[in-house]
Amino acid sequence: MNLPSRARNGLNGVARELLRQPTVEKPRRQWVEDVVAWCRQQDIDLGMRLSSQALRFDAELLAQIDSVLASAHLAPLGRSLSGLSSAAQAKEGVEEDKATRESPRAWRVLLSLPPQPTPGLASEPRCSRDVDVRHLTLGAFGALVQVENLDSFYAFNPNISALSGYAQPLIAYRGDSHYGGGFAHLAEVWRK
Repeated sequence: MNLPSRARNGLNGVARELLRQPTVEKPRRQWVEDVVAWCRQQDIDLGMRLSSQALRFDAELLAQIDSVLASAHLAPLGRSLSGLSSAAQAKEGVEEDKATRESPRAWRVLLSLPPQPTPGLASEPRCSRDVDVRHLTLGAFGALVQVENLDSFYAFNPNISALSGYAQPLIAYRGDSHYGGGFAHLAEVWRK
């Protein structure tokens, strides 16, 4: 059984506290109850550490928990899965926390590029491509043009007088629930 994310977060906090003191006592709130249940399932004896009111943590208990996590190929305590992609989380162990992972579209933007002929497809005036911002060479573009509406994005023609002084403008859809995060990253990287 995976260690519940709130239990992992609580244990990570306890690990930080244990750097300053030999034991940490936590009242039996929900995350502590999750730890207790998980320890029982893993045959970790809490013994005198557990009372009806609290659970007392020490380095030995955390080492036992880490040992079980390692044997189950789960990320050790102190290693946060928050903000990592599914692939990066998989490198940390077999556990995945979808609630805190980086969105698969976090760095994706929709760009309007010059036509790129593809066999079997009718030629269009522009080509729309979904790309990862991190794979763009921004120096190749003379200007960044943000287009607000998707229908305007598809109809946009960069051959206008306002863009005539720029070599190869980068035309990007500002985004909606699918592309909003990616454009925010693009705008930030462009400013830098």
